[in-house]
Amino acid sequence: MGDEGVGIAVVRRLEKVVISDELEIIDAGTSFFTMVSELRRFQKVIIVDAVHGREAPGSVYRFTMEDVEGKKDSVLSLHDFGVFESIRLERLIAPMPEEIIFYGVEPLSVRLTMQLSPTLQEKVGYVVQKIIEELKESGICIKEIHTE
Repeated sequence: MGDEGVGIAVVRRLEKVVISDELEIIDAGTSFFTMVSELRRFQKVIIVDAVHGREAPGSVYRFTMEDVEGKKDSVLSLHDFGVFESIRLERLIAPMPEEIIFYGVEPLSVRLTMQLSPTLQEKVGYVVQKIIEELKESGICIKEIHTE
């Protein structure tokens, strides 16, 4: 669905450029709800997705679950039952990682295509760099960073 695939594009780029024994990169695709319980095994989780935040297409957001809890009109997933709802439900069953960080990118075009719009293609590298910085600040040992 076009720009809805920005998370997958970021994951694929991270897989190519970052090598770390402490890092697991997962492409949850559209099946996040089926794998959300797996998040329990991590100390920190970073999720990347297209989000509707009412800013210009290509805007990049960084926020936590706490930032969006109880706010109906702040940043919304493009899914009817998405990432936020899945995590909220899972928290009712068992503890989740203390640190869940989201990087959201405002889409330009959500339509039937396998390509990101040029606006979002330009943001993939920026989001990857922000995630690498976040990982380093968290003390994650990154063995190598490849350039493309």
